[in-house]
Parts: sequence; C-alpha cells; structure tokens
Amino acid sequence: MASIYKRGRRYHIEYFDASGIRRRKSSGTTDYRTAQRIANDLESQVALRREGIISTKSDQYAKHDRTSLRQHVDAYVQHCEQAGRAVTSVKEKKRHLNHFLTETGASRLSDVTADLLERNLRAMLDRGLSARSVNYRRGELIALMNWAEKTGRIDRNPVKVVPKLREEPKERRALTDKEVRALLRVAAKHDRTAFYLVALLGGLRRSEIGRLAWGDLDFERATLTVPKGKAKRTDVIPLHPQLAEELQRIKPTDVLPSARVFPTLPSNGTRQDDFLEAGIVLEDEQGRRADLHALRTTLGSTLANQGVPPQFTQRILRHADTRTTDRHYVKLRAQDLAGSLSGVQLPARQPIANAATGTDGQEECQQIRQHSEHADVRDPASGCDKGPSPSSDKNRPQGSQAHRKASSSRPRPGKELEAAGGFEPPNNGFAIRRLRPLGHAARKARG
Repeated sequence: MASIYKRGRRYHIEYFDASGIRRRKSSGTTDYRTAQRIANDLESQVALRREGIISTKSDQYAKHDRTSLRQHVDAYVQHCEQAGRAVTSVKEKKRHLNHFLTETGASRLSDVTADLLERNLRAMLDRGLSARSVNYRRGELIALMNWAEKTGRIDRNPVKVVPKLREEPKERRALTDKEVRALLRVAAKHDRTAFYLVALLGGLRRSEIGRLAWGDLDFERATLTVPKGKAKRTDVIPLHPQLAEELQRIKPTDVLPSARVFPTLPSNGTRQDDFLEAGIVLEDEQGRRADLHALRTTLGSTLANQGVPPQFTQRILRHADTRTTDRHYVKLRAQDLAGSLSGVQLPARQPIANAATGTDGQEECQQIRQHSEHADVRDPASGCDKGPSPSSDKNRPQGSQAHRKASSSRPRPGKELEAAGGFEPPNNGFAIRRLRPLGHAARKARG
C-alpha cells in the first residue's frame, strides 16, 4: 500500500511499481485528500500492469514521446557517427532530417506519420526536386524510425509503408572537343582549371576529388593514388602530364602530405554556371545530361575513340567489369564510327564468268569422278572425259547393276543452265549416288 508523507508544503507518495521497485513521486498538492486519490490511482495502475492488462512498454513509449523529436534526431546522428558512417553521409542525413522537422513542424515521435511524410515528399516534387532527392528524404526518415523502433522508442515504424518513387534513368553524354576547350577557357578565368582537369584527365568522381590529398600525388613516378574509392579499395592510376603540370602550378610551398588539394569544392550551382558560360547544354533534346560526372564519360569515350583496349580503359576508370565501362562510359558518335569504317577495304570484284570458272577465258571441262565398270571415252579435241557412249547403255538390261551405274554417270538435268548462270558443280572427288528404292534388297535376293 502506498504511503503519503509531507515534505515541505507538498505531499509525496511512496509506492512499489509492477517490478517491485520502490518509487517516490510528488503529488504536487498541499491537500491530503487529493494526494490520497493520486496514490490510489497509482496503485490501480500498478495492479493492472502486474496482471498484464496494461503493457509496461506503454510507459516507455510515452516517456520517449514526451522527449523532443530534435533530441531523437541528434541521438540518431550520434549513433551513425559511432557506427563509422562516412562524414559526408552523416552530414546529409542530418541536413535532410532537420529540413523535414522545419518544413513539417513535427515535434514528437508520434507526429511522424505516413501521411505527413507523403505530404512533405509531394511538396518537394512541387518545388522541382528530382525523384532521386525525394527518395533520399524518404530513406532517411525510414532509417530514423527503424532506429527508434529497435531502441524501444516507438512500437512500430509508421512511415515504412510510404512507396518509393520511380526514378527515370538519365543518360550522360560525352562533351565534344569544342565544348571541352570552351570549358577550360572559362575555368582558367575563374581559377578552376585543376578542378575540371582532375575529373577530365583523371576520371575522379566528385567525392574522390574532395578527398584527394597532396600525398596521393607522385609527380616523379607520374601516378595518382585514389584511396577508398567507390569500391572501397585503393587504386593507382597514371597521372596525365597536363594534369601534373596544372597541379604543380597550384601546389603551395611546404604543404603537408595530408592537406587537401581542394579544401573547398565548387558547388553544383557554380558548376552549372561554368557550363552555361562555356555554351554547354545541360540537357540535350534526347534527355542526355552534361554535368561533372559527364567529364568522366568524356574520358572513357576519348580513350575508346583513340583505340585504347577496353581493359586499359576499365583500369583507368577503376571499374570492376568492362561491361560497366562499355555500357555507361563509352559514348561514340556517328563521326567517330565513320572514321573507323572509312579504313575498311574490300577485295576487288571479278567478272561473273571468270569468277565462276576460275579461268582467264580458257575452257576447262570438269567431271565428277565416279567408279564404274565401263571405260570412259576421251574426246581427243578437248582432252576431257565425255563419259560412256550411249550405245553401251542401251545394250544393258534395265534392272541390271551396270545399267544403274551407267545411268548415275549421266549429267544431271539443268547442268547446262547452271554452268551458263555462273554456277560451278563441286569437284570434290566423290560420286553422287542415287537412293535405292525400298525393297531393293528383297528383289536382289529373289533374283
């Protein structure tokens, strides 16, 4: 039974909870009867929890729901940092979650519902954001609520039912030589030549450019080391002479090897302004985009156009499979293919008559060699075998074996037409045998 005592001006209550732990709580009143009713209510709740009618987790969920949602977000971000997530990834998580809190006004965990998230994602689409950005926001909210469910802050994740938007894949295109020259002129004007050359001649991604340190460059061996790239491995690629010259020009004196080559990267808006100033269309009529990653596509297409083996292009672009390089990073234009096709030479055509006989106007008679019992008659004028005489064939019985062999040596019907049309019968040294009719063996046995 709960006990009531007075401390100061207010009454306090002491009781045992459903787990048998002694609890002390202020009644918040100076009236004893009011404090008695509060104590009776506490004992009734303890009895219901002890019997299993009320779950003890409900108190835990209610306690976490009284905590500010922004505090839960900070705890989740700290959890991601301790888990070893990338700094840029954690930074993007925090940015999206804080934007969600500001845009929706949610202040408690119970305020985050599927309907609230769908309205926020719809507002992002109305502002012109891409489906990829919308899906990223959705994924961050689902990850936050999954973490809250696993840590016992909520009963279930209410936003995991929100469907993912379909992202239409957009193809990148390779820049033309004219566009590359114009971009380098604009970059030189704004002192951003090294930034674009690292992407164009080194094939580095934006995140890899941001992590590039001076210790990763070996100017003596002309190599560039890319540590912990997209495939979580360290790759060493050759350093282009033009890129090496530009990097040496901007390299500070007495710089530490761990110092970043680009302490701050140009924003995506700055990059778009440079492209537009250079006259580069950001998206052509076929829907192909031109962005910073398109410079990497330009490098792959240039290597393929110059006849570099696909295995070398794969190593330079640091892909795990050549199919990825061929499918996404080699964009050959019609004029590139025309230059390769113009070098193909076909053999000269011969006249039909000469090509059919294989001679230069001299007649040559060819006859399929056959094994027969009769002697061939040779034409003294042409020197060719004319075959058996017709009279010897008439004197043989119709059903005899000699007659069948003689009839098989006759020229096939239409042979003259085939020779006139340029067709040459095969001279393979084998005789063409006729198929024997069914029952031939039986008649031969009776004879």
